[in-house]
Amino acid sequence: MTKPRKEVPSFAAAACTWLNLALTEKNNGHFDTARRVFQDGTRFVQELMQKELDVRIDGQNRVRSRTMTQASSQDVEVACKWLATLLVAWGLLETKRGYKSRAKVLAERAAHLDGSKAKVLSWKVDLMSCVIEKLVLMCVAPPC
Repeated sequence: MTKPRKEVPSFAAAACTWLNLALTEKNNGHFDTARRVFQDGTRFVQELMQKELDVRIDGQNRVRSRTMTQASSQDVEVACKWLATLLVAWGLLETKRGYKSRAKVLAERAAHLDGSKAKVLSWKVDLMSCVIEKLVLMCVAPPC
């Protein structure tokens, strides 16, 4: 008997959808549109987090909640990882476009949300295409 598949959280599905759309726009040479998609995507994922998990990200990139329980903390951690993934991809786009300070702010924000993203702050731009490929593969098989 096979084990029932776990449903993919809505914030993970949303992050992947926005990520794929932004990368499609980037690959088509529509960089301003890709940037707007990343902006809209991060806003959408944060709104989902607030609606479904009752958490918000404050100005210092800290997770805030009045009602978070131990049971929901794992969901919040997964949501933060997906939001951070979206921010890293956006930062890589900004780096490619020459906006390194903007990219650094996005990477720092991602690192606050998901400590495993901190290594991005020391990456060289040459790794960008490899990283984007890995991000797309993550959306095919999300780490939930």
